Amino acid sequence: MEVRIAFVTYELVHGGSLTFLINISREFQRRKVAHCIISLHSRHPLERDFTAAGVNTVRPSIPPRSYEDGIAFGLEQLRTFNPTHIIGCLGPQSLEILRYAPKGIPRLGIVQTDDQPVYMMLASYAPFLDATVGVSQYSCDVLGSYPPLASKPIYYQPYGIPFSENGRNPSPGSDQPIRIAYVGRLVREQKRIHVFPQILRLLMNSGRPFIWRIVGEGPQLARLRKNLQTNSQRQLISFEGQVPYSRIPELLLSSDVFLLTSDYEGLPLSLFGSDGPRSGAGGQ
Repeated sequence: MEVRIAFVTYELVHGGSLTFLINISREFQRRKVAHCIISLHSRHPLERDFTAAGVNTVRPSIPPRSYEDGIAFGLEQLRTFNPTHIIGCLGPQSLEILRYAPKGIPRLGIVQTDDQPVYMMLASYAPFLDATVGVSQYSCDVLGSYPPLASKPIYYQPYGIPFSENGRNPSPGSDQPIRIAYVGRLVREQKRIHVFPQILRLLMNSGRPFIWRIVGEGPQLARLRKNLQTNSQRQLISFEGQVPYSRIPELLLSSDVFLLTSDYEGLPLSLFGSDGPRSGAGGQ
């Protein structure tokens, strides 16, 4: 029987869950695995990147008017695609939809952040899950600690980033600026970007020349632009906004320091710039 995998997500938002979808879809295309990506919301911040990679998504043309409208849209798309497996990727809506899937179709839920409410959410949907997936071994262990999930299969599927075989750019000499990169959403919760001014003070006091590139967008962007300023041409901060996904591997490989200030993560992709998995689908 042909395998047909449907990924369902509440919405397509910047972060690891979106990176997971574009990379695993490209790998499934290479392996000729039938699949579809269904979003219950019309938002798609990386539509150009997905299109360039040949990855299609199915989503409503306008935002759903209600929770129920989003679920109805997803169920209609599932009936059309007729999957053999359904994977809930992000948000309670992606798990709620599993409640209505026909019996006999394996249903999986992914945990993509080390956050207790997310674990508890999957545990509450245990009656409608045949298995769970964690993007880190630690998350898999935590999933197994919840009695409703402990008896079900738990799979470890790490993220992956496709890197060039050319390797990383050489580090600068002691008289050259150290290259620092932050890649992520600019939000206080989880990412803790409110500590950036303190980090900047320590960097400036060190006297070491540096170029700190901040890649991403979010509600704290204007505040950071105001508070992160230097008075030296040897110590620079560059706000680069939301860059195309295709630039991320090069950006990571051309940096000396990957800055991660998060309070919690699932499997932070910026750390893969040094010695993490190098494939396009979670290290397969």
